[in-house]
Amino acid sequence: MRSAGVREYSHAMIAAGNWPSSTAGSRAENPDLLNIFPQKNGSKAWAFDLVGIYDGKDEDWKKRTNVAFISHDYFDEATNSA
Repeated sequence: MRSAGVREYSHAMIAAGNWPSSTAGSRAENPDLLNIFPQKNGSKAWAFDLVGIYDGKDEDWKKRTNVAFISHDYFDEATNSA
């Protein structure tokens, strides 16, 4: 993951379908991506700086691209789960 560009707390790599209107290099907010993980402040809205977007090589693989890669440190700090 580090070699892919997720190096700062707020960096994320997402599947193409997660934020269809976003592009790499943009800032995105999506309350649904991590909606089961509220932050310390109670918010379920997460904001990320997109450093990459990936997709499946065919329709079968596209069904499996529902993962976002984020900084574990950012998640721990925001959720107080450390």
